Amino acid sequence: MKPPRPWLAALLNLIAGSPIGQIYAGDLRRSVVIWFLGIFLLVSAAIAVVTFELSRIVMLVLLGGVLLYQIAYVIDAFFVARRNGTSPRKSYQKWWFYIAMAIVFYSANYLSAVTIKTFVCEAFRVPSRSMSPTILHEDRILVDRLWANPKTIKRYDVVVFRSNGMDSPLYVMRVIGLPGEKIEIRNRVVYINDEKLDDPKAIHDGPQIPGFDIENYGPKTIPEGHFFALGDNRMRSKDSRFVGTIPLTDYYGHARWIFFSRDFELSDEQDISEAVPGTIRWDRIGLRIQ
Repeated sequence: MKPPRPWLAALLNLIAGSPIGQIYAGDLRRSVVIWFLGIFLLVSAAIAVVTFELSRIVMLVLLGGVLLYQIAYVIDAFFVARRNGTSPRKSYQKWWFYIAMAIVFYSANYLSAVTIKTFVCEAFRVPSRSMSPTILHEDRILVDRLWANPKTIKRYDVVVFRSNGMDSPLYVMRVIGLPGEKIEIRNRVVYINDEKLDDPKAIHDGPQIPGFDIENYGPKTIPEGHFFALGDNRMRSKDSRFVGTIPLTDYYGHARWIFFSRDFELSDEQDISEAVPGTIRWDRIGLRIQ
């Protein structure tokens, strides 16, 4: 039997996205330990991200640590194969066993991803400019699912909610009005219970939406069990001024972090459907959404 080739052990890990290379190199136990450790680190990082008020540096360290771990077990497979080159072949070092374990790891990774997405945090791509400049077009954000509770909603929170009941598209906007409050917008200025709202995140960039007076609204009282949400970019956001107040039952989670962002070139400033991806916005990666 030919000894395991170190380069092939590393390549197997790259292709499979799981520690198959360690099995090929004759160390099944090491492979399983590496997989469990990777899942533990990923879950721990996800919980830390949605639980603690981390600095941008710490956030980047966590993201970098997850990526470095992937690289580390690829390198580890190379050295394990080289170390075990003269060792007797194990009974499981057969091609069909590698395929079977790849399927097992893939299934386990899929179940782990679904569990994290459902109970800890979920990644979203934001396809609009309604929350710019807080969240830009095509930003990737992490949404807190671990502590998702509509009872915790406060004014100014950036939340994700269903647009029209279960299985409807998800929107991300800022909470402005709470249950029982009277809300009114007069000439772009928001009033809550007849008092002017401190609204530092609001901008008015873009043309008036045809057929709608988006600079004035109400006065209306927000029903119990509902909240009123606005996009930070008031001229580009179809928010509660259009769709009405949002039931708390449609709340999905809090938007916490931007984990990826890139610039886009627009041939028409008013049309983002033909946006051409540009350079990565490194200065936005790891920013906490506030």
